[in-house]
Amino acid sequence: MTRKIGYGPVKRVLRWGMQSSEIASNPERWALFLDVDGTILDVAVTPDDVVIAPDLIQSLSRVDALLSGALAFVSGRTIAVLDRLFAPLTLAAAGEHGAELRPGPGQIVSRCTTRLFDPALKAALQQLVAEHPALLLEEKPSSVVIHYRRAPELGPSLEQRIRSVLDLADFGLGLHPGKMSWDIREGTCTKGTALRQLMAVDRFSGRTPIYVGDDLTDEDGFAEAERQGGVALAVAGEYRTQRPIAFLAPENVRDWLRQLAARQEAAA
Repeated sequence: MTRKIGYGPVKRVLRWGMQSSEIASNPERWALFLDVDGTILDVAVTPDDVVIAPDLIQSLSRVDALLSGALAFVSGRTIAVLDRLFAPLTLAAAGEHGAELRPGPGQIVSRCTTRLFDPALKAALQQLVAEHPALLLEEKPSSVVIHYRRAPELGPSLEQRIRSVLDLADFGLGLHPGKMSWDIREGTCTKGTALRQLMAVDRFSGRTPIYVGDDLTDEDGFAEAERQGGVALAVAGEYRTQRPIAFLAPENVRDWLRQLAARQEAAA
């Protein structure tokens, strides 16, 4: 049976963007954590097809300056891919849903787990994907993602097939639903654990976290931000959280970042 992941009506829309003045007037109070796909980037057919809005990198750079470096990506992508997408900008970042962590630009990337993805399991999943040309296998050091956006009708049967592969041996991995995808990875490293680790770093320490995300995996980040007295800002998307919606689409998040960037530019 396909796992239902919280689809439902949008509860209400908060005009958080109107409060950019609150952040800009007291920037040393805040730390900002951004999911990437579906939050600041529109979801694409494949991960490589995403489009970076022309002024997004400039906005992020200015917001990073406004917050004195207390801005981080928290993404399912690897940190290396994030650096490539947003070059020449580099930020503090958590990659692979918290399996990778970089506390600041130019610093060493550490791993929450030293366990690499099992080659035998990867080969079995590669064989499964090869049966359907519309499927896409995304390989990462500690995880594998199978995308089925080009064939959404395969979602339920694909879940069953992956679970059958995982049941063949005790790999200690879980199957996690994503945006038209299934993510095979450990569950010990999450966006919540990543936020907690980053909040212990000097540039983030003592601040109030704001976490912006759109997907089921962002719930851990939302919960940790709130646990630390911060704010969870949900973006409407394919996964519908039970939290109030702050942004209807990534475009609205980008507009909000532009507002913050404009305030930083004016102050400078």
